[in-house]
Amino acid sequence: MSAPGSLRARDIMSSPVLGVRLDDPVLKAGRRMTKHGVSGLAVRDGKGRTVGVVSASDIVRYESSRTCLVMGEEEYERLRDEAASRIGAGFHMERQDEETVSEIMTPGVVAVSPEASVGHVAWLMGQKRIHRVFVEKDGRVVGIVTALDVARAVGRSSAPTGSAWESWG
Repeated sequence: MSAPGSLRARDIMSSPVLGVRLDDPVLKAGRRMTKHGVSGLAVRDGKGRTVGVVSASDIVRYESSRTCLVMGEEEYERLRDEAASRIGAGFHMERQDEETVSEIMTPGVVAVSPEASVGHVAWLMGQKRIHRVFVEKDGRVVGIVTALDVARAVGRSSAPTGSAWESWG
């Protein structure tokens, strides 16, 4: 087990970095996070460059500020059909356009090199009050380190072992 001081961003980063495009709907970002069990995604422009991050917190803030009814596709179709049968001819119902990721994301890229120490990554997260840092090599995003990755790394290197573990638990 490596000591926390010797661990580097490259040792604990996740790669490849999952992402969405600036013009993707917020719903797509939320579904992608859920599917992959992550709490944030890189946001990429039309040229594939990482230009920001969208987090589960961004989506919760967005959804909690909406005043319209949010529903799934099947529920929407059932409600539309039921309303049409009750109201009759001339009834029209359409979904409100959903905001795009670009409207709720946190712009900018906070990045470290693969050789940055885990301690430096933790310090940077604390200074910037952020939960994830991109890892860049040669100007390209090659990984991501989350606050949970840092906590796991420190925990693994500090966890009691053997008889110390048995008496602790």
